[in-house]
Amino acid sequence: MIISEDNKLFVKNFSYLTLVQIGNVLIPLLVIPFVARNITQENFGALEFARYFCFFFSLLIQYSFDITTTREVIKYRRDKTKLNNILMQNLYARALLFIAATLIVVPLVELVDAFEQYRELIYLTYFINVGFVMLPMFFFQGMEDLAKISIITLAVRVITGLMIIFIIQDNSLYWVYNAMQSLAFIIIGFIGLYLIFRKYRFRVIAVNFSYIKKLLQEGITVFLSGLVMFLFGAFYYYFLQIYTDQNELGIFSTANKVIVSLNGLMLMPFSQAFFPLINKTYYEKQEKFKRMLRNVFLAIVIWGILGGLLLFFIAGFVIKIAFGQEYLASVTSLQVMAFIPLFAMLNNFVGYQILLTLKKDKLFFILNSFLCLFTILIAYLLRDSMDSVIASMLRLVSEICLFILMGLFAFLALKKPLQHA
Repeated sequence: MIISEDNKLFVKNFSYLTLVQIGNVLIPLLVIPFVARNITQENFGALEFARYFCFFFSLLIQYSFDITTTREVIKYRRDKTKLNNILMQNLYARALLFIAATLIVVPLVELVDAFEQYRELIYLTYFINVGFVMLPMFFFQGMEDLAKISIITLAVRVITGLMIIFIIQDNSLYWVYNAMQSLAFIIIGFIGLYLIFRKYRFRVIAVNFSYIKKLLQEGITVFLSGLVMFLFGAFYYYFLQIYTDQNELGIFSTANKVIVSLNGLMLMPFSQAFFPLINKTYYEKQEKFKRMLRNVFLAIVIWGILGGLLLFFIAGFVIKIAFGQEYLASVTSLQVMAFIPLFAMLNNFVGYQILLTLKKDKLFFILNSFLCLFTILIAYLLRDSMDSVIASMLRLVSEICLFILMGLFAFLALKKPLQHA
């Protein structure tokens, strides 16, 4: 069988993006056990608190550019002047959002008593957003030119991970963990910008506020969709914290950590590699568009079912290896959630890859918001019997329902004649 150039490019980009996710997800997981042995549980909790606090503002700074601007790069990939403008205005937009976020963060940290003990740690962690401002991953995705930045990301992550292990030898240096994470992203972002300017000979141009306003307006629904999904993911922890106890929260958190890590290692590379390919096919080779969707859907279902069955049967082994014997209470929750990676992939496929390619951004937001509110209502009705297993079941059912909803609208959209928005 002859493999097309598009398929070869997809496999290549998927492989490189997997390297990025290994750097972003797997290496920090490998470093954590070494750090945890040298710092107190309270300081480890402080690191996580600061990280989650700052990650909310990272969402604001990244906005929806990795989707909406990637689409623009794909559309104008042969027009150097427009690509120069897209890149620079995107950087300006991120810088403005960074300034806006900083104007919120500084008063919060300085004036709210609850943040006083975490002040320095939050600032060190917050600097990761300088990296998010600079890192033009959307450009590498849109141009399907991921080789160098992927290798650099992995190398920087490995080096900073080793430095963390070497430096944090006692509890007083716990802050180095988050500081090195910030430094890694800043270095990666700086190198990424350097690679683009060197290769494409781009130049610095003036800020175009009307273009930035248009950029923000066009991306608002995708941004809100991402925000809804982020808050929805945090909802389970909040709900278990209120209606159960620390033990049930810990059981769910352990199992969910495995699922989140698997999604990070598999879903993100697929999503970021396939999105440029399917968009390019939609604009250039529409006769292949629907055929490609059918083939990829079938592949996701087959591999997702096999992966889910494997995870179900080796759940105990995974928990024991990753967390230790004392965490085996999480096995049942992990078995319940074993097929979540399958439906997460399917939801990404029908949502990001189809609805957003067809520029059904508002529909995408409405469906995600509806399902979020519906799940919260069901969770509230089940509050008296809520535990880690029921929360895991609810997480699985919500993914299945979202797939049914988005899949139905994606199917109806594909039945109509395709038109470029």
